[in-house]
Amino acid sequence: MAPTSFLFDESGLATIDRPVFLYYAEDDIVLLPVANVLHIAPLMRTVVGIEMIPRGGHYVFMAPCSPRLVDAAPDICGETAGVDRAEVHDRINADALAFFRRSLDLPSP
Repeated sequence: MAPTSFLFDESGLATIDRPVFLYYAEDDIVLLPVANVLHIAPLMRTVVGIEMIPRGGHYVFMAPCSPRLVDAAPDICGETAGVDRAEVHDRINADALAFFRRSLDLPSP
């Protein structure tokens, strides 16, 4: 989720030999998608999926904040109108479960 690109060069990314599923937030201003996830995704031959959280910011991947944390850290707890962090996490969890079932060849329940 919201991978950074500066840690990896093209040759390093080319050596990845396991399935990879990437998530990013459309409005991430901490790790700009065009310079990070959208830059590295085409360099990895094993990307099996890439999903964007519409209108999401960088911190959308953190668990929903408690009311106390919202007051203490509004910059990381606030969301753009129309983004429900709990729904985002439900979607990510479902995608992760499906990814691991496929990648590990596990039976569906």
